[in-house]
Amino acid sequence: LEFRRVLFRSRPVFSFNTILNTGQFIHHAIVQLKTKKGVQIWNLTDTNQTLPKNWQDEGLTENEWIGALYYQMFPFKYNKQDVFVLMGFDGHNKESNRSILETMYFEDGELKFGFPLFRESEEDPSPEPRSIWEYHKSAQMVLRYQSDGNVIVCDQFAPAYEQVRNDRRYYIPSGDYEGYFKSGKTWVKKPLTADMPFAPDMNIPDPDDRKNDRPIGEKFPKNRSEKINPSDSTDSE
Repeated sequence: LEFRRVLFRSRPVFSFNTILNTGQFIHHAIVQLKTKKGVQIWNLTDTNQTLPKNWQDEGLTENEWIGALYYQMFPFKYNKQDVFVLMGFDGHNKESNRSILETMYFEDGELKFGFPLFRESEEDPSPEPRSIWEYHKSAQMVLRYQSDGNVIVCDQFAPAYEQVRNDRRYYIPSGDYEGYFKSGKTWVKKPLTADMPFAPDMNIPDPDDRKNDRPIGEKFPKNRSEKINPSDSTDSE
């Protein structure tokens, strides 16, 4: 069980997860909003199994929350709308992890997720409500906000070897980084270069640091860039 609290002003978010024997992660969260009438509370439960078809591209209600263990949050003002950008980890299942860059906001007293803020490039005309990365179970992803430079830093990924291209279960960090930079009312992804600011190491929780929950026989890479062969896992055919 991993429990994290992310706090900004009067809107704390508490998130935690449980891990099933199948390796699947089930997430829960509590969101509190302080108002003039008191404190409004939402209890959230992971709905990954019942999300709408286009869940990656749509705004979601509290009953459609994409579960994650949140470890960082920062505010963003879009016109008069307060939006909170959240970074979270999802252990997903026994084959892969996911990292989620999500947005949260309040509208007419309701909690909502998925404000369209993120563009894949300067040429991308349509901002997306969130970004989600899936990668190999033994890999770890850098996904964090650095106030110095006002940038969301994230890893770039590549297949461990050519034969597993397009199978996200075998993608690992390539060693290169990119970042979402504020551009007007949106955040645009650009490659990070040596002259751009980069965040120092942060104490980001690693819920995947649980060797006893790994399938028996699964090997740990010596470093995160080591190639991983499907034949090394007991789940491969």
